[in-house]
Amino acid sequence: MKASVVLSGLTIAVFLAMLASVEKPSGDPINPVIGDESFRHTFDRSPTADDADLLRIRTHLAYVEQLLRAVDDSPLPADLRTARRRNLDLLRRYWEAALFPAGEDPDRRRPTFIDDDGRRCAVAYLVEASLGTAAVARINDRFRNAYIADMDDPALADWIAGSGLTHREVMTIQPSYSGYRDMHRWDLVAQTSALYLNRVAGTDTQDARRVAGVDAKLQLIDLASHVLLGGEAAVGSTLSDGPFYRLGLRAGVVAMSNPTLLFTAGYAVDGVTGAVARASTVPFGVLFSFDTTRADVRRAADEFHERLPDPFVQLRAEAAWIATGRPQSLDWSAALDLVWRLSAWNSVTRHQFRARDLIASVTVTDFAGTIYAGLAVGFGYSALGQPSSVGFKHTALSQPDAPYW
Repeated sequence: MKASVVLSGLTIAVFLAMLASVEKPSGDPINPVIGDESFRHTFDRSPTADDADLLRIRTHLAYVEQLLRAVDDSPLPADLRTARRRNLDLLRRYWEAALFPAGEDPDRRRPTFIDDDGRRCAVAYLVEASLGTAAVARINDRFRNAYIADMDDPALADWIAGSGLTHREVMTIQPSYSGYRDMHRWDLVAQTSALYLNRVAGTDTQDARRVAGVDAKLQLIDLASHVLLGGEAAVGSTLSDGPFYRLGLRAGVVAMSNPTLLFTAGYAVDGVTGAVARASTVPFGVLFSFDTTRADVRRAADEFHERLPDPFVQLRAEAAWIATGRPQSLDWSAALDLVWRLSAWNSVTRHQFRARDLIASVTVTDFAGTIYAGLAVGFGYSALGQPSSVGFKHTALSQPDAPYW
């Protein structure tokens, strides 16, 4: 009797485990022409309801770009061949920037030509590059949630005729969007940089004239509430007779748009032998980030931009109130950051955590009455997370305009 009860219990447990392991279907396909072929080709499986819409859209557009580039365009006249290649270059820049419109139908996937925040779909972005903003606005007024096959618009028809793409190819490009917005996400960013500071004003001694070291930061942004939590550690040498170090925690509020504003405050312990051995500080500051990689401000590709994506620019201004360790005063610093998104050189991959950005910074800082000019060069590593029924999952797709504190 006991054995049969145990066996029945085990059978039920195995059955429930099998049910839990079954992938939930994703519902409507992302494209009416090729369906979810892009996702199956990239990940060797069909998409499920747990796969973020951002991942599905980016995967689809990257895959379609590869398909269209593989088509022999030599039979086309020279002007159409040039237009086709230009549009495919623009399509790459669009999906690399990953600023896609929001879905509007909670029950099924539908296209969105231009959403309420002004984000263009891939086709709208290509049309706008040739015909201008007024033209895509007129198309959006009539066919905001329509498929290309249902858009009876002379301006769109004329654009397709001169685009170097066939009507079916344009239909293949157009994704549909889920009405569910992935709002509860975390953007986790790790940054490491080599830095060098050279004293340009202050006490005329040999101590702490030059400082070299390594700086590491970790930040977590709650994309729902726009709250940032972070930590920083730096270590190095004054290149004369002692160490340089910094250890701190930071919290802030970020308004993520374009431009992005970030306000932070925290607590730190730092010191430079030859200047101040140890001090407790309360740093606070503001960061201004203008993301030139956004799809609506990027220029058409040329040879240089094919080699290196456009950087986005950050301006940081910060002060630190000296709590202990030296006469109470305010230190300050200012920095200009250039950030190149290296992941733009790669298609969507299965890697969940990889080098994403190259960061170069020029800084001017006042430390205990000594002013340093400096340079820092490093890398950023990013992962997006979202809650799911099976725990916390992440991908390598990051918020396009998330700042580096």
